[in-house]
Amino acid sequence: MKTKLLLLFLCLATMGTACKKRKFKKASKSLQGNWTIEQAYIGYGERMELGIQQDSSFTETDIGWFTFDENEKGSYEFSLKNELYEATDFTWELSETNVGGFTNAKAFLLHIDGQEYRLTFGDGTSDAYKDAEEISLFFETDTIGQYFSYQLEMSKNQ
Repeated sequence: MKTKLLLLFLCLATMGTACKKRKFKKASKSLQGNWTIEQAYIGYGERMELGIQQDSSFTETDIGWFTFDENEKGSYEFSLKNELYEATDFTWELSETNVGGFTNAKAFLLHIDGQEYRLTFGDGTSDAYKDAEEISLFFETDTIGQYFSYQLEMSKNQ
């Protein structure tokens, strides 16, 4: 009886690992390609011990692009408030994290040369990573003091 339970547990664990790998593979494949930044939301302010006091926020449109290739390399160029951000031949990697809250949902993180972005595929539902045509990247500073954040809304070029 113990042997059967152990075998059942091992089978379930193997299936769970295989499903997670498939999910990452599909998400990675969905991310690959050329993306146009349709809109950006930018926020400035002060991060304090107990939260963020946002002083100003802006919205900009048609500000640049990202490219992600199958070898986990990429490039980007975009401008926020007349400041140019660009990189060629950067390395990217996907990971997953738990998002706090009632359901303890999972969220994708996109790491680009040491910078961490929260990545949302499409409408953010659990299977939106499959063949996504839209993504959102969110970045914010995490230290006490000056605060800066931006969210880039992108659509995939055909």
